[in-house]
Amino acid sequence: MSLNSSMKSQFTNDILVVDGGPESLKLLSDILIPEGYNVRSADNPYLALESALDNPPELILLDIKMPGMDGYDLCRKLKQDARTAEVPVILISVRQEVNDRIQGFESGAIDFIAKPISRKIVLNRVDYHITNYRMQKNLAGLAEEKAHQVHLDERRFSALYELSQMKDAPEKDVTAFALEAAVSMTGSEVGYLHFVDTDQEHIDLYQWSSHTMTKCTAEPSSHYPLSEAGIWADCVRANGPVIHNDYPSQSGKKGLPEGHFPLQRHMSVPIHHNEKIIAIIGVGNKQLPYDEHDTRQLSIFGGSMWSMLNERRVDQKLKDSLVQTIQAIALTLEQRDPYTAGHQRGVADLACAIAEEMGLDEEKIQGIRMGGTIHDIGKIYIPSEILNRPGKLSKVEFEIIKTHPEVGYQIVKDVEFPWSVVDLIYMHHERLDGSGYPQGLKGEEICLGARILAVADVVEAMATHRPYRPALDIGAALDEIERGSGVLYDPQAATACLALFNEKGFQLDMRANA
Repeated sequence: MSLNSSMKSQFTNDILVVDGGPESLKLLSDILIPEGYNVRSADNPYLALESALDNPPELILLDIKMPGMDGYDLCRKLKQDARTAEVPVILISVRQEVNDRIQGFESGAIDFIAKPISRKIVLNRVDYHITNYRMQKNLAGLAEEKAHQVHLDERRFSALYELSQMKDAPEKDVTAFALEAAVSMTGSEVGYLHFVDTDQEHIDLYQWSSHTMTKCTAEPSSHYPLSEAGIWADCVRANGPVIHNDYPSQSGKKGLPEGHFPLQRHMSVPIHHNEKIIAIIGVGNKQLPYDEHDTRQLSIFGGSMWSMLNERRVDQKLKDSLVQTIQAIALTLEQRDPYTAGHQRGVADLACAIAEEMGLDEEKIQGIRMGGTIHDIGKIYIPSEILNRPGKLSKVEFEIIKTHPEVGYQIVKDVEFPWSVVDLIYMHHERLDGSGYPQGLKGEEICLGARILAVADVVEAMATHRPYRPALDIGAALDEIERGSGVLYDPQAATACLALFNEKGFQLDMRANA
């Protein structure tokens, strides 16, 4: 059995074979080399250790019986060094006693191959463990990439919230902050905000980002009829986002004299109010081409900025803006994972119904809705290959899944929500008996909203389709809540949930998961 060629190309194929007997070294080399592996041989444990630490292989085949240092000791030394701690080690030995295997596993070995050596067994074990090792490496790389995406989303979310807090700031300060944030979020160099007159036929050049003005000679009060504005105003004519990823080759650049900042790429979106375009927000010179994700983010941000400029909202309108942002984040997560599209919304709806049945006040119910709407925001960290893969998850994959409450908490912990959203995100997988995660909280250590959310999450998850199983009958979900009431789940929340379905005809909105 040999490794998939596409996977081979990404790795070294290096295997270190350590054996005191030259015959065994030659036999293993003759088995592995024709299969495309690069075999490094060592008949001395000390030279083997030096070779492994200097240039870690992908797998080590290690004989137990060697002079000076046996295989157990060498394996322990390899596992104690960060350079080789994750490299799988297979022990080779004539010993077949259980205690020998136990000692090998305790030293850090991952498998045994018995002597006399079988070609088929060697290739099978080597292929299996190298493939598993590479899968774990790939998962680690994906996790790092997703962590970077989480960082970008956290910046966007924080910028929107910080903007919502500038209700008393001068207008120029608000627009200056918004432009710099828009430029940063899209990876651009420059940005601008221009207003469209109520007649929808004229544009006032209002403000440029700080870096733009270092090379721009335009007057801040410049005024253009739409008919004379260049392609930077195409989004007004199109009534939607416009991208120019090869700006120099575009024609019709009138309205932008040569003294302006030289653009290579450009993107602009219109900002609407009462079905009219009231402003244009644009950015330029991203290193990579702009795409629909950029326009969507800029549209969300531009709309939020206009809300602050237009009304300087009172507390309730600030909450409304935050609600829109949360819903936008929830939609982003849903679009990324089609199998759980609508899950967060469904959980939020059921949790609010349970809270209402329990007699909670409107403010607490609103907080539960907001927490429920983004309770799985941490799953943006999870590779899609794990979220959408059919079949049972491995232990490593499940441990990655279990990180999403902590990741979600890290994303929103510095945001000053008017509700207990942070706790809801952090605690929604905790259980009354302490068997939940990530903190193992018990009883009233878990906030009431999270206890309610946990019940709704279990019911919605069990009753809807998942990649690894078809939807279960709603009765099975309610039986789970009834069995776990007072042990895993808050008894009041469980009672209210059962009453909703059994007595009041409540139904999950299955359309979101169709």
